[in-house]
Amino acid sequence: MICRAPGEIAVVIAREFTMELNRLSRTLKIKRFLNDVRGASNALSTLKNFDFAYKNMAEMNLQRDACSAILVRTSIERTILSRR
Repeated sequence: MICRAPGEIAVVIAREFTMELNRLSRTLKIKRFLNDVRGASNALSTLKNFDFAYKNMAEMNLQRDACSAILVRTSIERTILSRR
């Protein structure tokens, strides 16, 4: 499943996004995800990112056999795009 996350990402949005993907995965029996966040901005601090990945996600009872990859835009790409 390919998922796109536009706009600003905050903890509440990331949690809702993750829970919805988990629900869809269980319902549709999809175990592979590609998350495209190239159009999104991260509103979380480094600590909040860590907490989300290692604390919040652990509390969400997510499937252990699902795999996910994330497409991100690098800082070089952002610089090039902002100069256009």
